[in-house]
Amino acid sequence: MKKRIFNSLAVVTLAITVTLTSCKEWDFVEETGELVISGNAAMESKDSILPYPYSKYREQIKKVTIKDGVTAIGNGAFQNCWNMVSITLSGSVIHIGDSAFVNCWSLASITLPNSVTHIGEDAFAGCNDITSIVIGDGITTIRKEAFCDKNKLTTVVLGDGIRTIEERAFYNNTELNSVTLGCNVNVIKQSAFKGCISLTSITLPNSVTDIGFESFRDCVNLNSVTLSGSLKTIGEGAFRDCVNLSSIIIPEAVKTIGNGAFGGCRSLKSITLPNSVMTVGDNAFHNCWRLKTVVAGEGVRTIEWRAFSDNKMMDSITLGRNVTFLGEDAFSHSGVISRFTILNPVPPHIDHTVFFNTWITTLYVPRESVGLYRNSEYWNDARNIVGI
Repeated sequence: MKKRIFNSLAVVTLAITVTLTSCKEWDFVEETGELVISGNAAMESKDSILPYPYSKYREQIKKVTIKDGVTAIGNGAFQNCWNMVSITLSGSVIHIGDSAFVNCWSLASITLPNSVTHIGEDAFAGCNDITSIVIGDGITTIRKEAFCDKNKLTTVVLGDGIRTIEERAFYNNTELNSVTLGCNVNVIKQSAFKGCISLTSITLPNSVTDIGFESFRDCVNLNSVTLSGSLKTIGEGAFRDCVNLSSIIIPEAVKTIGNGAFGGCRSLKSITLPNSVMTVGDNAFHNCWRLKTVVAGEGVRTIEWRAFSDNKMMDSITLGRNVTFLGEDAFSHSGVISRFTILNPVPPHIDHTVFFNTWITTLYVPRESVGLYRNSEYWNDARNIVGI
């Protein structure tokens, strides 16, 4: 069955708003369920009640092939093609419209060629059987919630053109276990991969400068993370409750570790903060049960409220010479710390909560400052104060 469609010609069967422009052909083979779109122009959406001419076959369509020459897939082009299992796009396609494949429940995989530069809103919403997504180099942004809540999705490969992964782009994909990021990603925004409980490892390319709020929170099986060498900010709750994360190397470029960034990472055993880090936020490493060793570099000036509280296995703490502020409960409820070293020659002012329910066996301080620490309230609660 082959039809030739001229500009502004359509058949009323469904309330999908579209007109096919220019000279275009479509061919639907009922025996195989394959729909082939060909021509040398775009499938362009219009504000109309007119549908696509092939819409009456939507429940029979199992496969769609877009031939070379077609440059755009219009809004709602294949909406509610419930039985479509595959889509093949030619290298001429540059634009995928809003809701283009919405509610294609049986679609198993998506591969977008390098030619595609735009994915519309809700383009793949409701495609809940997708197991694999491969995005070519032409896309620069993965839009907000573009591929969230796809509970069969296991594999994501993002091309080198992508700069930004927006809010909740891959949120709550519980079977996602493999993510490959292109080499030019700059920003991973809020909750982008939150709740991806099957993800075990992630490598962020050196282009990444900012990890947003709760980007990887609740990735409970994440045990290997390689951070970008250009990373400047680890956002609030970025890896919160990643309970199997046992180690992390903070790159030299990082300046801020946000509130709760690693809170609840119960397998984390040691942390070294490079000289670039200036602020450790509220609850940044709170409730990291197995954390034993903390080394804070010379850049750290501020350790905020409860930053290292409720870590009862902590045994060795080293703070650089520029630490001037320890917030309330910074090291509270942490049992016995056998070795606490602070290199600031002037004891930072602290209140009674900083070491509440925590006992320091030996406090190591600059040799010339032993007397100052012995006369400083709450610092002098240490059992021994030794000069180094």
